[in-house]
Amino acid sequence: MDTEQLELSKDSNFWKLIAKRRQEKTITRAELERRLNEKLNDCTGETPVPQLRYKIKQAPPVVN
Repeated sequence: MDTEQLELSKDSNFWKLIAKRRQEKTITRAELERRLNEKLNDCTGETPVPQLRYKIKQAPPVVN
């Protein structure tokens, strides 16, 4: 931990903020991307960015 993290860990206002945020409604990744694309379109007039898709590469088998 760095100094800032240590200071925040002792700050009651920080923990109140965390507790409050944890009670807020969450959104899915798909909803986040939809909102971001909507904002991009509103600001630039450009067409939305395609949704991001991540592929996890499987590690090659270990050969002994």
